[in-house]
Amino acid sequence: MDEITRQVTRARRRMLALQFVQFVSRALLGALLVAVIALAIPKIWSVEFGGSVWTWSWIAGAIAVGLLIGGGMTYLRASSSLDVAIEIDRRFELKERVSSSLALSPSEREAEAGSALLRDASRRVSRVEIHAKFPWQVRWPELSPLVPMLAVVALVMTPDAEDTAQASTQAAVDVRQQIYKVAEQARQQFKQQRKQIAERNLAEIEDLLLQAERVAENISKDDGIDRKKAAIKLNNLARELENRRSAIGDRAELKKQLDQLKDLKAGPAEKLGKAIREGNFKQAVKELSTLQEKLEGESLSDEEKQQLAQQLEQMQKKLQQLAEAQQQKKQDLQKQIDQARANSDLARAGELQRQLDQLQAQDAQMGTLQQMANKLDQAQQQLQNGDQQAAAQQLAQMSQDLQKLQDAGAQLEAMQSLESQLAEMRDMMNCQECNGSGCQSCQGNGANSASIAGQAANGKSSQGNRPGTGQQGEGAGQGYRPEEQTATDTLQARNRSDSKAGPAVITGDADGPNKAGLSKAAAREVIEAAEHVDTDPVDNVRLPRVERDHSNEYFDKLRQGDL
Repeated sequence: MDEITRQVTRARRRMLALQFVQFVSRALLGALLVAVIALAIPKIWSVEFGGSVWTWSWIAGAIAVGLLIGGGMTYLRASSSLDVAIEIDRRFELKERVSSSLALSPSEREAEAGSALLRDASRRVSRVEIHAKFPWQVRWPELSPLVPMLAVVALVMTPDAEDTAQASTQAAVDVRQQIYKVAEQARQQFKQQRKQIAERNLAEIEDLLLQAERVAENISKDDGIDRKKAAIKLNNLARELENRRSAIGDRAELKKQLDQLKDLKAGPAEKLGKAIREGNFKQAVKELSTLQEKLEGESLSDEEKQQLAQQLEQMQKKLQQLAEAQQQKKQDLQKQIDQARANSDLARAGELQRQLDQLQAQDAQMGTLQQMANKLDQAQQQLQNGDQQAAAQQLAQMSQDLQKLQDAGAQLEAMQSLESQLAEMRDMMNCQECNGSGCQSCQGNGANSASIAGQAANGKSSQGNRPGTGQQGEGAGQGYRPEEQTATDTLQARNRSDSKAGPAVITGDADGPNKAGLSKAAAREVIEAAEHVDTDPVDNVRLPRVERDHSNEYFDKLRQGDL
């Protein structure tokens, strides 16, 4: 009996283990599937209950629930010893010897038949190997929880979904803070420069700095500001700067024209002429002051006075020629524009009009040169009359004209520097590397340390630490090259030759009878008449509003002569 009980216990232990594995695998499969759904929610949608606590709570809970359900089901549905004995009889074909032996009552076991059954069952069951028919094996269904486990591992490694609205809101806040930071720094810089330049009589620059300061202040106080709105405000100010700079005129063109003052005769005004020719009006004012002191002190000899009179006359004639040539060039351009419009050559007229606009932008400078020429003429006449004091007064008045040119140059350089500062502000507001603090990417080779007040003081261009014109000379170049005007020309591609009829060649007669109708000569006249008729504009097409407004603006400018 002991052998039967031992074998039944061994088989029952193996059957319980297999039942536990089956129940646990099924329970884990269901629990892990629920956990996968729960873990996938924060990966797809942004929720408040996501995070590591949520993840590991579901994982631990699913495993615990699977084990508890599997253990409980194994306990509730565990096989009894009699069931195990029946299973042993079935698997080992013992013809119910083991189950019958266990079913005997104590009295039946003591009987002769029962004792014989026990001896036979014990003998037969001792020969079997329980592990042969009750092996430790795991089937594929018991491995099904591995699939949701892999999904759980993948979800754990996947970051939670971010709230798009919250992320975009935070990004907008970060961009706004960057814009505020750059605008406040620029406002303080503009304010400091405006205080420095208030000492000089340059109201134009001071007004521009005040406008720039207000624009920066408006940007820093705008709650709904973004990069696009800030760029629009800065571009509007930059456009106004460009218009004012265009109104002052082209300094390079002025220096090119003043270069005609070379080859002056030797004399006391030689340095003055050189300074004016080089466009160094600050030095010209100093030289003119020195010359004025000599005239007031009557320290010039007769020979020097004669040389000075000749030099003043020579400069007066050249300045007068510059002004007259400018005026004549404008008149010629206007005639060419009128002629081009009369010929319906609008492209040529527009090109000439742009050239005329550039010349008209230099009217103020040419007017100053004309005034200088008049004062030089009067000073030369006073010298010939022997009145050095009157000549000195004329030169003193001429110094005011030179000061105007110097101030105009200072204003131009200051405007260029302010444009650079505005461009730097845009770059810093859009910089992703420094968030507006200033770096190599948004500031070039360094921060723009050029002072507008310093430029206004010396009348020279200053680019701070920005790339300049490089190191020029022989060998390999380094740095940026100075800009030069490229010599270009236009090509008239229109063929204005008159087409004429060629020689007639008779190759034979046409077959068939003659028929009345439209002759070739009449058809030719109709075609030629149609070719000479001006093309009528298409006026029955409804344009979109944007294109219609653009067309109206173009024709308004064309009628007003602004093109």
